[in-house]
Amino acid sequence: MKKTKILTGLLTLSMISSTAMTTLNAQDNRSSFNNTMHEIANYNTNAGADGDGGVAEIVKYNKYNQTMYLVSGKTQSVHIVNLNNVNSNSNTTLEATKTVTLESIGINDAGDITSVDVSPDGKEIAIAIQHKDYDKNGYIARFDANGQLINIHEAGIQPDMITYSPDGSLILTANEGEPRQGYEAGTVDPKGSITALDTNTNQSYDIDFTAFDSAESRAALVADNVIIKKDTAPSVDFEPEYITISNDSLTAYVTLQEANSIATIDLTTKQVTRVDSLGFKDYSSGDNKVDLYKKDDAINITNTDEFLGIYMPDGISSYEVNGKTYLLTANEGDSREWGDYINEVEEKYGESESKIVTLNTDDYDGFDDLSKKYLFGGRSFSIIDASTMTMVSDSNGEFEEITAKLLPEYFNCSNDDISFEDRSGKKGPEPEDIKTMIIDGKVMAFIGLERIGGVMMYDVSDPTNPTYVDYLNLRDFSDDISGSVSPEGLCTVSAKDSPTNKPMLIIANEVSGDVNVVEVAGETYQHSLTLDKTEIALKPGENQTLNVTYDGYKTLTFSSDNNNVVSINNNVITAINPGVATITVSDGQIQATCKVTVTNPDNSQTGTQTPSTPDQNVSSQEKQPANTAVKTGDESNLGLYTAVSFLAIGLIIELVRRRQKSH
Repeated sequence: MKKTKILTGLLTLSMISSTAMTTLNAQDNRSSFNNTMHEIANYNTNAGADGDGGVAEIVKYNKYNQTMYLVSGKTQSVHIVNLNNVNSNSNTTLEATKTVTLESIGINDAGDITSVDVSPDGKEIAIAIQHKDYDKNGYIARFDANGQLINIHEAGIQPDMITYSPDGSLILTANEGEPRQGYEAGTVDPKGSITALDTNTNQSYDIDFTAFDSAESRAALVADNVIIKKDTAPSVDFEPEYITISNDSLTAYVTLQEANSIATIDLTTKQVTRVDSLGFKDYSSGDNKVDLYKKDDAINITNTDEFLGIYMPDGISSYEVNGKTYLLTANEGDSREWGDYINEVEEKYGESESKIVTLNTDDYDGFDDLSKKYLFGGRSFSIIDASTMTMVSDSNGEFEEITAKLLPEYFNCSNDDISFEDRSGKKGPEPEDIKTMIIDGKVMAFIGLERIGGVMMYDVSDPTNPTYVDYLNLRDFSDDISGSVSPEGLCTVSAKDSPTNKPMLIIANEVSGDVNVVEVAGETYQHSLTLDKTEIALKPGENQTLNVTYDGYKTLTFSSDNNNVVSINNNVITAINPGVATITVSDGQIQATCKVTVTNPDNSQTGTQTPSTPDQNVSSQEKQPANTAVKTGDESNLGLYTAVSFLAIGLIIELVRRRQKSH
């Protein structure tokens, strides 16, 4: 029997009772708690669930062929799945049209496939591939949209994220360079870097952090609270995690998760221009509240004087408001555990003797104040002014407060264990990825929660005052791993680009191994489809090109309602026989038509020609009126025959008369 959980602080028992049915309905309907989001399709890798994750990781969408591309680390493949049959009123089970495997790429020394992205023009995709040896350069593999290999390029060490610039001129990878064998003598701690591949020239650039290795530069970083391991150069210690690029393709922003920092890169010069710390989250006052004690059998989201939070962002995204660029970060937190090394400290705190995990500050420079303990992650998302790198807002403790209200029995559970408060002492709900989308003129942010699961939705139109909108959780809490568990990668699809003409969110779940295609409430986009002609007159054998203006991405169909009169091949009309036909151009949802009249070559019957009908099964005899007699043309011939006959009879009579006279 489950124990009743006691809520303190801002939450009350009445909140639990008022949301109990809401929780059940959300699960049954595959919808969000406020009905803003609902699942309309699902894809499963069929690789089996895995508590260690990696089954379904990064997903991207190609609007031009309405196809998603999914990275599965467990199967070391990219799944290509078409979404053009997805609709708003059903829950479609999707199937892959093709799978790209390491074997098909042909790289003998390949390790993990880690990430994928789609080019802005939709003509190709790029995949990040690590080397099987952790200290050697990885690869960028480029394919056409159908998964046919185009080229392979060298990247840096351990490329973990890949993205195209908005203008398509560059492909960037975040190369982590992790010390996967630890820090003992004889091991290697590779340099972290960013690879920039010019898609036009195929020239690649290695962007690293060696400019910050001088004693003076390193000291300045430490003073700014950038976290750097003692006796280690920044170029070695920094591990680039995730990249976002400004709309003008001139600047890249890279999360350095373990360093609790963001690097700014000038893409014109291919240089890192600055590294800025996110600082520490003060849980002692205000809305910065947290629940740390998992042994007290209660939800207790409150302030604490003992702890500071280290934001340590994973996913990062960018958007513009009034011409100013803002960054959004998913503040997950991350420790280092390589070989025999781990930088975590697990200690008991409070009367409940709960174990709380903090950073081992002994290994890092700059932590002189030992009166505080430092928690991994901010349990939040933040919005940062990119021009000054100052934080303008943070969701504070809202993720824990919202999940406590909506899912009290499973508050702060893990992605492989539904036990109450399993993650309270370590990173809580653990925000992983963050993406934005404009819906009805407002900028909406979607944040995936790796542990308890689900996606938070916020209105971030005002960067200084983000507001909660809704929460979607498609996990089945009847078992530890059931339903859709542990969002890793998110992808937003605007209404214009969506197969349903409504906004969509695609969620890749790394533990359960499935992908949710979720429709988001918002105005339906009305595509435009027009023809340059609405009426055409042709003669048999003539052709006419029909020019189409269309702002969508679906495959258009061209049809004639009478192929005996007019045929059409794509947009080329061919006249066959006299009559009238209608040409229809459609994307499956909207259509435009053109009337085509085909006249006789000599125009002898123009205005009297009876149009052909679409019913080609009716014979010409059946089409005649029942009382039809001799045709007009036949009557004219009868008169001629009669005249000739009378003339012949007359001649015969005259010949007979003359013969009688001669006798």
